[in-house]
Amino acid sequence: MSRRYWGVRAKVRGETDNPDYEICRDNNFVAIGWSELGNLTKFSYNTVELLKQKLKEEGFYDNERARSKAAYQILRFTKEIEKGDVVILPTYPEGPIIYYIGEVLSDAYYVENPSDEAYSKTRREVKWLAKVSRNNISEKLKRSLFGRGTVFNIDKHAAEIEKIIEQIK
Repeated sequence: MSRRYWGVRAKVRGETDNPDYEICRDNNFVAIGWSELGNLTKFSYNTVELLKQKLKEEGFYDNERARSKAAYQILRFTKEIEKGDVVILPTYPEGPIIYYIGEVLSDAYYVENPSDEAYSKTRREVKWLAKVSRNNISEKLKRSLFGRGTVFNIDKHAAEIEKIIEQIK
């Protein structure tokens, strides 16, 4: 199967904290939150329904829709993304928005006490391939990357993403 393309948003924390996207960028990984649930890679839940039930039991989210959205994103990150896939990590600086494009090098793993102080403990190693300004991508890709989800598929933009990677090399 050919590689797939994903957006992965790192947690933006308080004003005085380093945002997780900076920690991810500087330490060559992408990560997701839900750290209160512990090691997300150990969940044997291969269905959204089972994970939604776990989220409900743990007191996460007061409605079914929010639990469902979270369950889908957790499963995408831990089960669907594969080695060799491409991820785009958006940043949220005060200046122009930058996107880091990387190749996934590892399965999902968990770091109990990260020395980098990131909130996000469920991770995947990444080799960063390119950096591109929001101003240098198509409107369609901008709209796809502007979504509110933590993990989202952007396969429909594969050709544009590959072109960006090739231009940077």
